[in-house]
Amino acid sequence: MKQRSWVVLCVAACLTGLIGQLAAFGQTTSSVWSVTSESTWKAAKHSGTLSSSATAVFLSDNTCSLLLGTNQVSGTYSVNKNVVKLQVGEGGKAALKAFADEIVTAYIGAGITVTVQGVSFKPIKLSSGVPVSASDTVKAKGSETIGKKTYSKGLTIKTQWTDWTLTSGSHF
Repeated sequence: MKQRSWVVLCVAACLTGLIGQLAAFGQTTSSVWSVTSESTWKAAKHSGTLSSSATAVFLSDNTCSLLLGTNQVSGTYSVNKNVVKLQVGEGGKAALKAFADEIVTAYIGAGITVTVQGVSFKPIKLSSGVPVSASDTVKAKGSETIGKKTYSKGLTIKTQWTDWTLTSGSHF
């Protein structure tokens, strides 16, 4: 009987894991967009611009992701008339922190600790279901310890999401 209990427990655990995953299989892609991101950043005496390609994916369960390089900013979205509102989740904030780390390391120097203090996405404006303007702002602090003293400066990254081209799915 003990052996059967163990088998029943294992089968139940496997089924529970499978059932938990079924919701993810049921979601369909509403739309996939090819997007250009134009980021301007400023930290103390340093500033610059960074342009790159990105991909925006919106699923039928109102989850979404923006893939910027190797960083996937995930969250949820809602559509109201002529705007799409994004809400970034914890994983999305971690991806934006990684993006800020990449900028600091590449343009300012290694050894600086970045702490994201806030992330805001302006609603994406739509024209006939096509995104026409979107932007986000990441406010962070960069800190570096020299000897026994820590120096900190503010870091702001503003990104404009432009040139939205539908690659699959349908307009909003």
